Amino acid sequence: MINYLPCSDRIWTFWTADETIDPVTGSNERPGLAKAKRGRMVRRRSRQGIRVQLGWLASALGTADIVSEGCVMNDPDGLAYFGSTNIRCLLPHELPVLSTGHRAPVTPEQWVAIVLSDPHARLQLIRVAHRELTSRAGAGTGPMQAEMEGHVEQVSGDQIMVFNIDASARVYAKCDPALDTHADVRGQ
Repeated sequence: MINYLPCSDRIWTFWTADETIDPVTGSNERPGLAKAKRGRMVRRRSRQGIRVQLGWLASALGTADIVSEGCVMNDPDGLAYFGSTNIRCLLPHELPVLSTGHRAPVTPEQWVAIVLSDPHARLQLIRVAHRELTSRAGAGTGPMQAEMEGHVEQVSGDQIMVFNIDASARVYAKCDPALDTHADVRGQ
């Protein structure tokens, strides 16, 4: 069976039950069948990373001024610790030179950004904040959520890196030494 369809005032197209003709191109080709493809489970991505020498960072954190504040509060889901840790490290006098083509020395603000972009350095800063959190909570804590930022301050001619870490964590019930089952073993 052939059906005629008017496309314009002078051109008529027709189609049959088994084929369709495109009125613009006049062809009856259809797009071919395409099989559905699975998405990739793993995607490789390469990027350039910067790593701070952990020996320098460990010595800087060893002499850093660490100030923390916070408290355990009743939350609708139970006890939770909310607080912040402020880590103040002296900036090295000789900043490194990055090989970015023009070999310019790194500015203090860039150095803080480099420290914050290195995952190993961030982990060291988070460990300091976690140690402060657990000592101030007075009990065992669950996973810690933290936000970190850094900047440079001038103090009496020295440049100081300041890292602020805001942290929160669930707190387990505080331990009662009278109920501790291992007290008799420790007392002997």
